[in-house]
Amino acid sequence: MAKSNRNAHPLPEIYDRPGFQIRRAHQNSVSVFLETLKPFDLTPTQFGALTMVSRWGPVSQIDLARSLGFDRSTTALVVRLLVGRRLIARMADPKDRRKFALTLTPAGRKLLDGCRTAAEEARLALLAPFSKAEAAEFLRLLRRFNAAFDGVSRAPPVVQATTSEPISRSKNQSAGKAIKTRLVKAKTSL
Repeated sequence: MAKSNRNAHPLPEIYDRPGFQIRRAHQNSVSVFLETLKPFDLTPTQFGALTMVSRWGPVSQIDLARSLGFDRSTTALVVRLLVGRRLIARMADPKDRRKFALTLTPAGRKLLDGCRTAAEEARLALLAPFSKAEAAEFLRLLRRFNAAFDGVSRAPPVVQATTSEPISRSKNQSAGKAIKTRLVKAKTSL
C-alpha cells in the first residue's frame, strides 16, 4: 500500500476543530515532557501529583484528584504507582481514620527536587514558539477555555490559582453550562 501524503488530502472539517487542535497540543505537550524528563521516569500526571503532595501534603486522595482534575480511577492508579516507587506514603488520616493522607517521602522529595529544572525546560520548550506576551495570552486563553467547560468532563473542575490576571467572565462561558445541561438531559433520556 502506498504511503499517504496528509498534505495532499487536507481535512479542514477536522483540522479546524478546536478539539482536534487541543488533542494535538496535548500529544505534543506530553511528548516534550516525557522526552525532557526521561532520566527521571515521570509522566506529567505523576509530576503533578508529586508537586501537589509536596506543596500541600499531607493531603487526601480526594483533594489530590480535585486539585489536578483527575478522575477517581486515574488518581488511584497514580497513587498506587507512586506508593509502589516509594515516592509518596499513604497513611491513615489522623483527623478521619476512614481516609488516607498522602505525604512525600524523602525519595520523592529528592526526585522532585532533581527534576524541577527539567520540568521547567519542558514548560519553556512548549512556550518557545511564542513571544513572552503571546505565551501569557496563550495560557490565559487556555485557562478561560477550561473554565468555560469545567464540569463537562468526568474529571472534576480544577481551581486554577495563577499569578496572571483572573479569568474574566463572558457570555461565551455559558457554553460549558449549556453543554453540561444537554449531557445531563441525554443521560436521563436513555
